[in-house]
Amino acid sequence: FPFRSSFVSRFTTDTLSKLASVRTTVGYTEKLLTLYPRIAGFRKKQTYLVLLQNSMELRPTGGFIGSIMLLTFVDGKVESLEVEDVYTADGQLKGHVDPPRPIREILRSEHWYLRDSNWDPQFTVSGEKAKWFYEKEMNKSVDGVIALSLPLVTNLLRVTGPVELLDFNERISESNFFAKSLLYTEVGFFPGSTKKKDFLGSLTQSLLNRITTDRSVAPGLLLSAFEEGI
Repeated sequence: FPFRSSFVSRFTTDTLSKLASVRTTVGYTEKLLTLYPRIAGFRKKQTYLVLLQNSMELRPTGGFIGSIMLLTFVDGKVESLEVEDVYTADGQLKGHVDPPRPIREILRSEHWYLRDSNWDPQFTVSGEKAKWFYEKEMNKSVDGVIALSLPLVTNLLRVTGPVELLDFNERISESNFFAKSLLYTEVGFFPGSTKKKDFLGSLTQSLLNRITTDRSVAPGLLLSAFEEGI
């Protein structure tokens, strides 16, 4: 048998590469399933601060924190979901926090807020700082911090297909998500406007409903999207 042929060599290399990928996926899956009972609130109610990061504006952990979401799980189900503009939360900070030197010199900001809390590329550091700011600003405690960037939403829409936002008379898909999110979160925005949080809240709720109730959504593809996000 020609073990040294180019065909066998390529086949062996491709197979080993695929096996390595499968092992990585299985490793992620095993860890996620081990954590799932705790994360999803089966032992006790879990409340998370979710940082919605705009990856079009560069920051060390994946994007500028333009909005935040408070997400509560009980027995594997979403009990509540609240989206808020980060500037609304930052406006409630009492007192002054000295910013890191790069924020002071590069961003020309004399104060430090939740929106710039993800200044350390190590997320355990930035996540803890975001939690500290949120609890000081909103006077609410959270059990953990999650960061979501725009590419993950695009990948999820690729798996779930388009979702309908009845309140906005919009059909959001993988191809128009960036444009629509820009339209509703940036264009014509003014202090006090709820358009951004209403759009993001509606989109998040619709995506969660599709993921948790639509049996045509392939679990394997969902897992791959989350794995890529992680």
